[in-house]
Order: sequence, then C-alpha cells, then structure tokens
Amino acid sequence: MENKIPPIAFLGLCDDLRMVPATANTMPEMSLVGLKSVIGSYIFPLSLNHMFFTFSAYGLEDLGTINLSLKDPTSKEIFSLKVSMEALSSEEYHRLEDAQNLEEGEEPEKKSSPIPGYLWIPEGVDRPIWSPLPILPGDSFPPLLVYRPGIHTLYWKQNGEELPLGYLMFVEVVSPPLTPDRIAAIKAKPHAAKQIRASIGCRECTSEMKAYVGLEINAETEADGWIWYQNLPETFICE
Repeated sequence: MENKIPPIAFLGLCDDLRMVPATANTMPEMSLVGLKSVIGSYIFPLSLNHMFFTFSAYGLEDLGTINLSLKDPTSKEIFSLKVSMEALSSEEYHRLEDAQNLEEGEEPEKKSSPIPGYLWIPEGVDRPIWSPLPILPGDSFPPLLVYRPGIHTLYWKQNGEELPLGYLMFVEVVSPPLTPDRIAAIKAKPHAAKQIRASIGCRECTSEMKAYVGLEINAETEADGWIWYQNLPETFICE
C-alpha cells in the first residue's frame, strides 16, 4: 500500500448476478443485472443484504482477507464487511461443485452454474490479473442498513489505513400523488395491489411499527393497529 492505490475497485451494487455455464456452443459468462451507484428507495432504513457488492480485484488469489467499511455523509461507519479469499485448484473446485449439485439432487456429471462466491480463472493465464469480484452478504451477515439518503463512501481497511474505493448515493424516491385518474387506473387492474402493509419491529423486544398505504384510508385496517403512511412518526424507537 506504499503507492496508496488499493488493488480493488468498487463498481457499485447490482440487483442480481447470473452465472451462465458453458455449453457446446457458448462460452461461460457472468451477467450483472442492474449495476448502479445511485440507489433510489421509497423507504429508509434500506437493507443491502440481498444486493451484490461488485468489485474488480487485482491479484484476487493473493488478497487474503478483505475488510470493507461503509460510512454515511457524517463519516460514521454504519456497517463493515469482512470477506476471506482462498485460491482453489480445479480439482478442489469441481469437488465442491459436485457436492453442491448432489445437495440439489443433481448427478455429479451434470455441471450447473459455478458455486456462488467462487470465481474461476483459467489455468495458464499470466497472473496477477484483474478479475470481477461480486459479494452477496445475504442473511449470513448481520443487517446491513442504510438509515437515511445521502452519499455514502466505501472504504478498504488495511494495515490500520482506510482508502476510499467509491461511493453510493442513496436517494429518497417520492411516489406521485394518488390522483382520481391514477386511483381509477389502479382499480381497473385486477392484479394490481390495492393496499400494501409494512411492519418494522425490534429483534430484542416486541415493539413494532405497522404502516400501510392504499388507495384510501381504511378504518378496519386502522382498527387493527396499522398506521396510514402519511401519519407515521418521524422515528421509531423500541422499548
């Protein structure tokens, strides 16, 4: 880190990642769906657990453990990620792939898509090289929550230093008002949602805030403890 240039570049978040295996007529490919650095949301806090943190890394097999930190506009760390890298031989990779296929009920010779979390670099390629590195935290990580809109910076932490890798801009999306014409159009669609509910609760106690939005205020829904979205308090504090 003497030149202060980290061997990893942050590309943004993507909604989905598809690993397309090779066939008799096609080569394997990685498809990133919805790669972006500006994320709009109707509601905060926003969970990032099921979005792919997408990087490009130089010398992937030599990186070891990657420590990442996301900080809000006030430079407060809102969460950190620790990801370990390990180089596998082709034989070791295929053994893991076979074990995964058997768990899914497939025969060992039926090669499916590569194992999530593993990237294949062909043998014979001169190294080190730049390689794509998608990371999906998933439910195995604690909640990765962005609490409010604004520019958030992602840092690489190494040897007591923090180097910025890139940014994510979170934007609050304001839904257009429910005009009579929009309400009529929604009612005309048989499969359109007429009411949506969201419950925000605490894992440590029984406190929760129940919100709903719909085409109109519903007295029966409110009698069950649900709050019309425009009447929600600014903050939710558990007991």
